[in-house]
Amino acid sequence: MEELMRSKHIFTIATVILVISMRSNGHEDIIVNTQSGNVRGLRITSKISNFYAFLSIPYAKPPVGDLRFKIYFVNHSHRNPLSLGMKCMTEQKKVYPALSIPLTLMGMLGYLNLDIEEAPGNMGLMDVIEALKWIQKNIGYFGGDPTNITLGGLSSGGIMTHALMLSPRSAGLFHKVIIQSGTSLGYRFYHEDASKAINKLKETINMDSSSNHEVLTYLRALSIPDIIEITKSIKERYHDGYAQYYPFVITNDFDSKAEGPVLPKHPLDIIRSNNYTHMPMIIGYTSNEGIRLEPYMNILDFVNSNFHIVVPTDLFDIDDMSEQKMETARTIKRFYFGNKDLSNETFAEYANMCRDSWYAHITDYPIRLQGYSNYTRPIYYYIFGIDGAYNYQKIKDGYTSLGASHADDLGYMWHTDLFANTEPQDDFSDIARERMVKMWSNFVKQGYVFKK
Repeated sequence: MEELMRSKHIFTIATVILVISMRSNGHEDIIVNTQSGNVRGLRITSKISNFYAFLSIPYAKPPVGDLRFKIYFVNHSHRNPLSLGMKCMTEQKKVYPALSIPLTLMGMLGYLNLDIEEAPGNMGLMDVIEALKWIQKNIGYFGGDPTNITLGGLSSGGIMTHALMLSPRSAGLFHKVIIQSGTSLGYRFYHEDASKAINKLKETINMDSSSNHEVLTYLRALSIPDIIEITKSIKERYHDGYAQYYPFVITNDFDSKAEGPVLPKHPLDIIRSNNYTHMPMIIGYTSNEGIRLEPYMNILDFVNSNFHIVVPTDLFDIDDMSEQKMETARTIKRFYFGNKDLSNETFAEYANMCRDSWYAHITDYPIRLQGYSNYTRPIYYYIFGIDGAYNYQKIKDGYTSLGASHADDLGYMWHTDLFANTEPQDDFSDIARERMVKMWSNFVKQGYVFKK
């Protein structure tokens, strides 16, 4: 393998992607010797760029059998790459290898918290931590710098990234963060108390009087489709067309006493305590996140008649029907709709309400708190409002509302199959894409969006 060039960095989004400049050696593949053994990378050529891809590298034992719902253990085996993942938009005339490691243990498999050591919760976050440990140990073999790692993600990836930034368990494993359209403060995806989800689970599987260990034994014997069906049945019981209840999400996990919990207390309390690693940060959301609800306009009449369901569950429990909750709902409705009802004609107001509740508030509030608590590193706070030729989610799902929808910024940073055969549409969109890639790349390299 020829000499590695100077730029040596990592970017993480939904999968861990190691981005390092490398000269091509003229062969179709490349072998890198790591602490886990030799791994084979493929040289990939596309319209956008050339790069090496190292895929399907095990970094922990698979969560099957008795390891289901448990913390991972290091696996020193290795295998050849099998498939290709997302490709980064890059400057031309450079070759980038990419190390891609799947990270998404979701739902019950990733976040079941039975308040016991065998099912402590936050396994999805521990999964990422194990991958980052592997990267710390092995990035040098790819010419990378273990002191300059960037962790980032969008939507659920943003939630995970924000939680890991606050976690004492991941301290020192990465040094910059990119948080897009999601933080760990979102009431739908963080539960401070796991007991409610445990009770709802026991009720659903008819094990109300069983111990948590008995529930664990039962769940370990089920197939993955059965696990998914149980999760869906709990969600559907609380799917009021708006404030869907997600039972298995990030929690204050059980303290195993060995390494300590991933999240020892509420993310807000961690921010207020200022007891977490400060690091350079890009954080933001899109201008019209809520238009992702266009396909669900048929539920507007139901929401209008049951407006209490829009009240965030971190203010009132989802089952709470108190007068105080009802008055809060009326206040919210007056603020966004005045004297109007929810309808197709007021969908824009509905979308704004969802954007503010689900994305804007949970992004803005922690940034203000960090500013007040003497945050010592740069924060780049953005709102992405481009409505152009590469708006990923909007074009993919056919949204018609103006503005940038949830995940629309992806098309301006990553090469996707949706735009694989798209020729440049207009100068505005291509300039926007070039600038987005440049700013994000600068940040990954040096911690600043503009070159110094």
